[in-house]
Amino acid sequence: MERILGCMSNSSSPKLKELSISALGAIASGAEELLRPYFSPVMEVLKVHLMQTGEEGRPVQLQCLETLAVLVYSLGKESFLPLAEDCCLLGLNLCDRIDDPSTRSCAYHLFGAISEVMEDNISHHLEKMTTMMILSLKSREGIVLHYNENHSFMLFDDEADEEDAIIQDEEEEEDPDVEGFSVENAYVDEKEEACSSLGVIALNASSSFFPYLDSCFQEVFKHIESPHSSVRKAAYEALGKFARSMNLVCQKNPNESNAAALLLLLDVLIPACLHGAVHDKEREVVMIVLESLNNLLKDVKDPCVRGPEQLEKLCAVIKAVLQSKTACQDPEGEDEDDKQQAELDAMLVECAGDGIPLIAAAVGGATFAPYFAGFLPLLLSKMKPSCSPAEKSFGGGILAESVVSLSEAVVQFVPQLLPALVSGAQDKDDEVRSNSVFGLGVLAEHGGASMHKHYPKLLSVLSSIIGCEENGRALDNVCGAVSRMVLSHPGGVPLEQVFPVLLRSLPLKEDFEENSTVFKCIAFLYEKNPTQVVKHISDIARIFGHVLGTKEIQPDTEIALVMILRNMAQHFPQELQNALESLPAEASSKLRSTLGLA
Repeated sequence: MERILGCMSNSSSPKLKELSISALGAIASGAEELLRPYFSPVMEVLKVHLMQTGEEGRPVQLQCLETLAVLVYSLGKESFLPLAEDCCLLGLNLCDRIDDPSTRSCAYHLFGAISEVMEDNISHHLEKMTTMMILSLKSREGIVLHYNENHSFMLFDDEADEEDAIIQDEEEEEDPDVEGFSVENAYVDEKEEACSSLGVIALNASSSFFPYLDSCFQEVFKHIESPHSSVRKAAYEALGKFARSMNLVCQKNPNESNAAALLLLLDVLIPACLHGAVHDKEREVVMIVLESLNNLLKDVKDPCVRGPEQLEKLCAVIKAVLQSKTACQDPEGEDEDDKQQAELDAMLVECAGDGIPLIAAAVGGATFAPYFAGFLPLLLSKMKPSCSPAEKSFGGGILAESVVSLSEAVVQFVPQLLPALVSGAQDKDDEVRSNSVFGLGVLAEHGGASMHKHYPKLLSVLSSIIGCEENGRALDNVCGAVSRMVLSHPGGVPLEQVFPVLLRSLPLKEDFEENSTVFKCIAFLYEKNPTQVVKHISDIARIFGHVLGTKEIQPDTEIALVMILRNMAQHFPQELQNALESLPAEASSKLRSTLGLA
């Protein structure tokens, strides 16, 4: 930072300043809150360049504007809330003063970032911001017509119907001398950033954005047909955020009118996304489409899947991606690097697979079970020993998450799922092992009585892992799986042998989400048989002393642990006192303070 700040302040080279400010943005993205001590000197240097008015300083000014947005995203409310209003005015004033697509792009990026800080409070700027961005989307500036005689000219016409005449040239009679058209990169970037930032602002401002939602949705929707893949990506992403923003409005103010508005958006958006996923020829666009669908399913849930026909179509699209039958997966005409294509294909399949448990959660396990039966052979085929670790990790992860979403409807699939997850739990790859062990745990949890006869086999597999496991996440998932088995069928677990081994593996090292399950298990056992748990009170005190007051556990879990400690203090005071004395001073002091004994 000393080097970077020195270059920004003292160099006479505009190019060096521009590169230094760009480097600062990269540092901010990586360092995030660690950059906070440098915040004041950084802002002082940026302010000098942001306020300059000369044409020669424009490249440095643009880089400062872009870096300012990165800083807002990296440092958030604590640093930028006092400066949020000034940042809005800075961007708006630059756009008013300078007619330049790159300036507008950087300003739009800043507006999106600052909306995360201001949220609803950005409302008094929204009319001007949205008007400006919609004009950018409608603008035809930067379009270059290409003639057969190698002649070209700039077309500066803002009429929307002109674009239709240009873009849909196959439908209109065109000048026979015109070969085609292109758009200057800066104007493409401006449209991309306008779409992207409108989506971000809509999600952050929610109710305040509602008056502008319809006009923004309509204009952005046109750009899913853009010839530029970057613009299509931004448009699909923004449209998804518009619908999620409308869902937030419904949650804050539930009424028939808002619910109808949300359904209207989804009726337009979902079919467009499904069509784009199958027919768009760019993998990166399809990935964004699938991610947008997944986020909608996660946030909005059931309204995204209204009726069996929509459910059928959603599942058909996911299956098409898993089977490599979409337009973007067509191997013909590919000239990109094979390794890059393989990586994109794997990411694409992952995006599609992520949708399976989300659809199940949205419609319910019983409704989704027949469709899961169709996906199951595809997912199990990813778990074969001959598959790559990445494929097995993907297959195990999606199967496990699907078990959770299917809930008790998973019973019918236990015979197919159990062998694949047991095999994955014994795999050499850490992630495959971790995902599969998690899958075994949730299968025991949701598989009901059909899983009871398999407990000896499961305990044998988990015992062999816990004895030699070096990967923290996999070990944490073993603890979670054992805890789920105890909670689901305590009679099937020899607690005298298993419980001490579980405690010795705690506290969790990496997968802190499993803490809720693990401590629920301990609370359950203490309630059922306090004496059995108190026999291990030293381990209990050690574990509780580690997690209490940390972010490793949720607030409701912390409350449950404090209640257990207080109950122990009341019914087993001497045992607890001995346990506290055996702890390091800091942990002992923390527990004594929790109990009011300090």
